[in-house]
Amino acid sequence: MADTCRQAKRKRRMSEDITGIEKVNATLDRMASHLDGRGKYRLIATIARAVSRSNAKRIRKNVTPEGALFEPRRERRGKKKPIRMFRKLSSSKHLKTRHAHDAGEVGFFGGDAGIARVHHYGLRDRLTRKFKLRVKYHERPLLDINANDMSMIEEIIESVFTDKGRWIRGEV
Repeated sequence: MADTCRQAKRKRRMSEDITGIEKVNATLDRMASHLDGRGKYRLIATIARAVSRSNAKRIRKNVTPEGALFEPRRERRGKKKPIRMFRKLSSSKHLKTRHAHDAGEVGFFGGDAGIARVHHYGLRDRLTRKFKLRVKYHERPLLDINANDMSMIEEIIESVFTDKGRWIRGEV
């Protein structure tokens, strides 16, 4: 029973994330219909890099997409200073962008995706491979598009159709 409840909550959160992304996709499809293939690719790549940068800054500051601070780490024995979380995970080596002519992705791939998923949704995971002890992590949303990101995306799209965006349209 508890597993099905958790799964339902997770699906609900994922569907809420998808609705925000669908709004972005609808706007991009409408605006990108005026661009050729190369221009669409450049536009998608520009937006993906910008969203990646803003998410990386937010992750480094240990702040959720809504602006609240992450739940702090548990204190370690003998250590007084709290350690920042996700220092490596927010680097461009781990937080990657993928883009093609019709889509762009920002996220964690491979082994990084497992770590990010556990923290994003607050799941249980083993501390290390050696120990079978499983720990429940606090929910710490890592990736999302918030209002600031939406306004940044709108500015990028607007700049494409002004003189600043000539390089995307291929007029340079």
